[in-house]
Order: sequence, then structure tokens, then C-alpha cells
Amino acid sequence: MKKIITRCFLIFTISMAFSCKEDEIDLFTGKSALFIGVKMDERSTPENDMDSVRNVSFGFTDLQETTINFMVRLQGIPGKEDRKIKIKVAGSATKGSDYELNENVVLPAGAHYVLVPCKIIRNPTLMDTQKNIALSLVADELFEVPDTTRARINLSDGIPTNWVNNSFAAYVLGRCTKAKYQFFYDMMGYYDLADILYGDLNNISKYLNKKIEDYNLNPAKYEHKYGDVPLAFRFDPWD
Repeated sequence: MKKIITRCFLIFTISMAFSCKEDEIDLFTGKSALFIGVKMDERSTPENDMDSVRNVSFGFTDLQETTINFMVRLQGIPGKEDRKIKIKVAGSATKGSDYELNENVVLPAGAHYVLVPCKIIRNPTLMDTQKNIALSLVADELFEVPDTTRARINLSDGIPTNWVNNSFAAYVLGRCTKAKYQFFYDMMGYYDLADILYGDLNNISKYLNKKIEDYNLNPAKYEHKYGDVPLAFRFDPWD
């Protein structure tokens, strides 16, 4: 009787193992899928930071160009070989004068995503009108592509409108000046406030004022970039 029970247990265990393997195989049948977005924050990990739209406003900065990454993410098992991804570029911005982007995109072997750098050029025409760069994916024999997957970068220049034209932002951060905006951009990495929740503005103000105090104590640490100490501005309602 004991031998019969043991044999039955072994048969049950083996059958469960085969069942699990079949389930695992069923989970990964069919073609892999691709999704595209824009990497929202250059300092965070790509896995946690992808959205469909990003706004780039040069504002009061002295930058003449900047690079923003599109990101293509894989849903499925990474391949054992490099695989080419087909993309489609559209939008009102002009390639060569407003931006530069390499359309030869390859998903490396073993990778779950690939970044697609897009160099934004500060074209004088951005002062007159907002432009955009739109990327979408093209399905092929290797990858499925959902109909809704696309990404866009909006480009503009001039004043940071989401600061200047928003009474709450202007109240929390104070009056927008070129010096303050340069400091804001260098410390935060944002071009405008379009992607910032207004509930976070108080914390941003406190953070920036601490950075001002740090600069005033040790301007050499910042290569005296913002001039003589103490700085003549703060991120306060009365400034």
C-alpha cells in the first residue's frame, strides 16, 4: 500500500510539472508587442518613466539645443539577436532645422527597451509658433503594435508660460526672471511647469531656496555661475 501511494504521488508531481511547463509555453506564444513613449525625466530609470507627450520650452535658458529621448519598450521575451524596429516620424517640426533623429532603430539582443535620442535645435521660428515631433511604430513580421501607441514632443521658445501666466505658480515661486529661471532649470531639469503638479510647487520652492543657501555658502562649488553672493533672488511669494 505504501508503494502504491508513493507511485501515485510521483505520477501526480510529474503531471503537475508538465502542466506548469505547458502553461509557461502558452503564456509566451505569438509575436512580441512594442510600445513607444517619451522619457519624462532624464535622471530616472527608463523602466519607470515613460509618457505619451513631453513639452520642451527653452524659455529664458541660454541653451541652443538639447536632447530628449523617445523610448520603445518591448512586451514579450527579449530576442537572442538584434532586431530592427520600424518607426514613422511625423509632426509640424522640420527634420534638420528643428531637430535631428536617427530613424535606424535597433532593439539589442536581450534588451527590454531602446532609447531613441532626439536632438532639439533652438530654431528662431519657435518664437512664433509651437511645433511638434510625433513618433509612431509600424507593425511587421516580428512585432505587433497597438493602434494607440504613439509619442510626441511639443517644442516652443520664449517665456515659460506655465510659470508666468499661472497666478498660483507665480505666487509660490515669485516673479519669473531670467536669473531665477536659469537657476530653476539647472537645479530641476525642467523647461517649464507643464509637467509639474501644482501641489508640488511648495516643496520645489523649499528645495530651490535651500540650493540658494548652499550657493551663498560655497559659490565655488557652482563655479560662481550665478554671480556674487548673496544671490539677489529667492523663490518666495514676495520676490
